[in-house]
Amino acid sequence: MISVCTTATLRPDILERTYESFAQNLYGISLRSVTLYINVDPIPDGPYGIDDILKVTNKYFGQVFFKQALTPSQPAAVKWLWSTADTPFILNLEDDWELRSELHLPDMLKLFDRDEKLLQLRLAAYKHKNRAYRITTSPSILSRRFYAPMAKLLTTDKHVEHQIRDSEFGVMATVGACRIYPDADHPVIADIGVAWRNERGIKKSDKGRAPDA
Repeated sequence: MISVCTTATLRPDILERTYESFAQNLYGISLRSVTLYINVDPIPDGPYGIDDILKVTNKYFGQVFFKQALTPSQPAAVKWLWSTADTPFILNLEDDWELRSELHLPDMLKLFDRDEKLLQLRLAAYKHKNRAYRITTSPSILSRRFYAPMAKLLTTDKHVEHQIRDSEFGVMATVGACRIYPDADHPVIADIGVAWRNERGIKKSDKGRAPDA
């Protein structure tokens, strides 16, 4: 019914926090019964390697398919993940987000059954003032109605969110295609990557940065 797709880097400590939070707070499913697809980019420089990442993934998931990228590339990572997954839904999950509220997965999936126009449930990360929501690559549940055809269209030379919003792909982001869950006033996830980088004095490059959601 659902698999997990993760874009990751060589940060097993932060990946552990992410998966632990979802294992504890996402109800209605056991991650041990879920297949994980994970792309690991070879950054940052440090003491960790792919084996350290796999120790974390194998702790939480029953089946793991991984790609060890030769060079960092967000669009290449997403294209591989979305092309490889084949379940009706995916939990699209970057490696540095913590789930801090209890969520019930079956209730979330029912929303897709009730509305065939719905393509994405974005987990609320902050209070949204703009209620015209757009599809993004932030933590969310994506329907195969979106991710499978989009994977065929993606190129590897441009940030995925820029591609989604290009005019030729506009049909992919029609009104009602994206909702914030549970709602715009109640954040349930937190970005833990910013603090991780700040603690280590690492600056995130603006190159290929996603447009504002």
